[in-house]
This record gives sequence, structure tokens and C-alpha cells, in this order.
Amino acid sequence: MVSERHRVAVVGGGAVGVLGAALPWVVGVGFELDVYSVYALVASTAVVAVAVGSWSRRSQLVAGVLAAATTAFALEAIVDFAGDGSPPGIVAATSTPGVGAYLALAGGVLALAGAALARTTD
Repeated sequence: MVSERHRVAVVGGGAVGVLGAALPWVVGVGFELDVYSVYALVASTAVVAVAVGSWSRRSQLVAGVLAAATTAFALEAIVDFAGDGSPPGIVAATSTPGVGAYLALAGGVLALAGAALARTTD
């Protein structure tokens, strides 16, 4: 079924988002979590939980909204690094986002695409 492939994409994107949210979002800091990464972690975990449950039209919508939130948190963090430097409370010698922010962004986009395609093709 086509919808099951989209469901797999949503679960995979959510898992990548969880991994990205758990990895460092600031280069050279280690495993400190900032506000954006915590929110992205919660949203990505919820994406996986919703997609693993029943796959109805409503759950597709909820997964899409949560994936959009993950994408927004990661993108906001990346844009903040470009303009303001490191997030408040984190002292770093660089203002470059870490690999975690980019992985969370990619996971959010993948999950959002899977949820959107599932809603439009069913």
C-alpha cells in the first residue's frame, strides 16, 4: 500500500529527528541540550508515537503538524546561529550549528513530506 510507505517515511523521519535532537546542536559544546533541541526531541518522539499507532486521516494530520514543529524548531535554531550566535546559556567558541540541528531539520522535513503525501494520495 502506498500509505504504508508514507507511514514508514514518517516513522523514519521522526527517528532521524530524535537522533538529531539528541546530538549536539552547537559545535564544540558536547551533549548539552538547549530549548530548541528539547522541543524538537519531544515533537519528534511524538511523531514516531503517532505514526506507530493507528494510521488514520487524523493521525496523519497530527503527525504532519508535529513534523512541521520539529522542522520549525531546527530551522529556528540554525537561523539563530547565523544571526545571534549560540543560544542563551551555552558558551561556545563558535557560532556554528552542530550536526544535530541539521539532522533534526532533515528528519522533520522527511516526516512532514511523508505525512503530506499520505494525506494527499489516500
